[in-house]
Amino acid sequence: MSGGSFELRQPGFLNSNILSVKTGEFFTGDQIQIVERSGAAPVDVSGFFIPDEAGMLVHAASPLGRNVIRVDRLGTEPSRISSNVVDRSLTDPFLLFVSLIPAVVLTVLQLFSSFVPGRKP
Repeated sequence: MSGGSFELRQPGFLNSNILSVKTGEFFTGDQIQIVERSGAAPVDVSGFFIPDEAGMLVHAASPLGRNVIRVDRLGTEPSRISSNVVDRSLTDPFLLFVSLIPAVVLTVLQLFSSFVPGRKP
């Protein structure tokens, strides 16, 4: 591989919108494989090749499931790229809104408690 990028996409929490939850870059010499989360077996992917001036572009998609991108680099241990709960919650607008509700409620309660008579701050 002479370089490239990846984008992990997942469906939204309560809607069918597809969210980009993680992106990154590959480097020259990287060997890429999409495998099961356990790393035991490769996953069948679908995709296509696009001729380009610099070589060949590859677009591959794996089925939904517990898949990871395995990156092998010369002289290092293989890396696994996958999304987690934090990646998902930072990109899903619904989950961001739901996480904001407790903060607002606690702020209002704190303000209310500071105005209760007979209570020292």
